Amino acid sequence: MGTIRWFSNKYAELFALIVFYVFGANLFLILKVAGVEQFSIPVLHGEISIYNSLGNTFLAGLTIGVSVWHMEKRIITTLEQHMTYWQVSLIRCLLLTVIIIGTGAFVHFTMSASLTGSIQSGLEQTSMFLNSGIFKSLFVYFFLFSYMIHFSRQVSQRMGHNVIINYLLGRYKEPIEEDRTFMFLDLNESTRIAESLGHIQYSAFLNDFFNEFTTMLSEYPVELYQFVGDEIVVTWRVKRNQQPIGLQLFEAFSKRIDDKREDYLETYGEVPKFKAALHTGSSIQREVGTLRKEIVYHGDVLNTCSRLLGQCKKYKKRLLVSGEYLETVNHQSYGFEWLGEMVLRGKTEPTSIYTIKTNED
Repeated sequence: MGTIRWFSNKYAELFALIVFYVFGANLFLILKVAGVEQFSIPVLHGEISIYNSLGNTFLAGLTIGVSVWHMEKRIITTLEQHMTYWQVSLIRCLLLTVIIIGTGAFVHFTMSASLTGSIQSGLEQTSMFLNSGIFKSLFVYFFLFSYMIHFSRQVSQRMGHNVIINYLLGRYKEPIEEDRTFMFLDLNESTRIAESLGHIQYSAFLNDFFNEFTTMLSEYPVELYQFVGDEIVVTWRVKRNQQPIGLQLFEAFSKRIDDKREDYLETYGEVPKFKAALHTGSSIQREVGTLRKEIVYHGDVLNTCSRLLGQCKKYKKRLLVSGEYLETVNHQSYGFEWLGEMVLRGKTEPTSIYTIKTNED
């Protein structure tokens, strides 16, 4: 079950990119030859049916989609942490140029060589194709199409992948009530670290800490809700007897920070330590504001989770979870300790508090 979850979330964006680019390639073909049963590409011998070209557009869309996904995940994500927006944009343009030209050459050579049965003829015709008017229009089309997808991805990342769809459908005009789990994660000793490093170095330290966490989120079915000072809030919909996403995320982030321990010590002389709380309950989601609109969550579940996070220092635990959270997940592979029932500050109903046993406890 864990493998299926990992696969579906890690490669969902890749699949989406492939679908968009295959659609875009076929849309270009349809717009270019609309109403024409046979069309000729000057550098080919004879004419080729539009139906035979669908395989080529599929190959082109597949190749560009996979290449762009690797470019964004393996190259651009790393560069964004060390370079300015304009520098990254320039590199993205250059890489897109290479990808589009390379894909055009690859697809056309494959088609030409298979039709003529000659590699030499395939190379000659591919060279002619790359200098033809149809390829120039194809290049401009895919370049603009790629930036349209990039812009959509940026908006989606800032608003949340599910939020942007709901927003476009107008679902946030009225409040949406649903059961959700919230995870509050907070950097320990932030005041001391800020005084020790200074404001500029502390800002870089905090940014690296946030980046380590958010980079992992694409592997989990969760939504990044907001950053509040040195705190991160993550949420996801509740499904009964679902995988313990919050516990898995906490463990994975702990391991990630531990793996980067030497890098943090070398750069800042400090290793980030953090605490977290998990709670499940009913929440209201809606759009608020006039001059500046924002999608927000309301409900006692957020207050309780925040209060639960504050209890970590009292119990000297890195992770506290509520009984409500444990009731919704399959936690049999984890050991946990019941700390008791107590009324958290600002609440009248008692909340059961548990801590998950880790190697550090």
